This record gives sequence, structure tokens and C-alpha cells, in this order.
Amino acid sequence: MNTKEPIESQEAVVHSDQEEKVKILTPTQPSSNNGWIIPTLIVIIVLLVGTVFYLFGRTTTPISDVKPTNTPTTTIADVTQAPTVTMKPEETATPTKKPVSTLPMYTNEKYGFTIAYEKPYRAMDDADNLYGYPHGVVLIYAGGQAYDIVVEVWDTKAAYEKEYATRMADVTVHEVKGKFITLLDNTKEAGNKKVIDSFTLLP
Repeated sequence: MNTKEPIESQEAVVHSDQEEKVKILTPTQPSSNNGWIIPTLIVIIVLLVGTVFYLFGRTTTPISDVKPTNTPTTTIADVTQAPTVTMKPEETATPTKKPVSTLPMYTNEKYGFTIAYEKPYRAMDDADNLYGYPHGVVLIYAGGQAYDIVVEVWDTKAAYEKEYATRMADVTVHEVKGKFITLLDNTKEAGNKKVIDSFTLLP
């Protein structure tokens, strides 16, 4: 016995089958709650990258802005060069020399001395004039009754002191090479002292 389903029921079944087919053929749509995640991540990444570049750009100084530091340069010459010390030569005492006279001069090489004199004085050292003066080497004479200055050489101090015991005030003594040279102011003329003071040792 064939029973017929109600038309409404058949239509409902057909409609239900069609909906299932539509669901199968239509791809699953993403949920509206997950649609903002990807754009947000992109924005965050862009911000992070921008921040890194900004900070790197501030902390890094361009090469052109770097100023060289003035560092003192030390050369080999500066290291090896020692301070110069100037040594002054030791000062030695130079014996005072009497000015060279332009007057006539008597020179005795044997005993190493000179005597300057001026006219009318003369130096006499020949044997005839020295006769009577066993120790005499030269006589200075200006004319008159006696020799004005008698120059003699003695081996000892005692010898000339004995000879001139009463006239030592008129005797000038120079010790040369172990000898004693005496100059006796015999006449005490005014010019005698100048002649006696001209006595100079040879260098």
C-alpha cells in the first residue's frame, strides 16, 4: 500500500539536501575574530625595525664628523736626545805680567830676568866694570861717582844677608831657580826705584 508523504515533508528534505551541498561546495570562512592579528603583527614589525634604525642612527657618528685627537708625536730624536750640558773650562790663575816696556832693556838668559831703564841709565855687565863685585851680574849706571843699582846673584839667603847686614832696607830680593837675586839701591837717586820695579822674570 503506497503511502504518499506530505508534499511539505518532501520539500523539506530536498531543501535540507541542497543546504548540505552548499556547505560542502562553499569554503570555510575565517572567523571574524582572527582577521586583525596579521595586520597587527605587520605593524609591530615595521615599528620595531624603524625604532632599531632610528636608535642606530643616533648612536653612530658619521666618519666625517669624527675629529682627530691631537696626540703628541714622539720621534726617535725626542727619545734619544739627551739634554746638552755645557761644561765651562776651569778657570786657572794666570800670573800677572807687567806691560811690555818700550825702554832699553837688559836681559839675562842665564838667570831668567829682564830690567828696563831709560837714559841716562846704562846697563854694564862687562868684566872690567864688575870687578870688585864677585856676585855681580849687571850694574846700572847713570853717571857719577858710583854705580846706581847693583844686581847680584847669591846661592843662599845667609850670604846676601851677611853682605848687606846694615843695608837690607835698600835691597830688593827675588828668588829664582833656587838662587837669590838682589838689587841694591846704591845711590838712592829718584829714578832708581822705577828701574828696580821693572825687574821681570822671563816666561
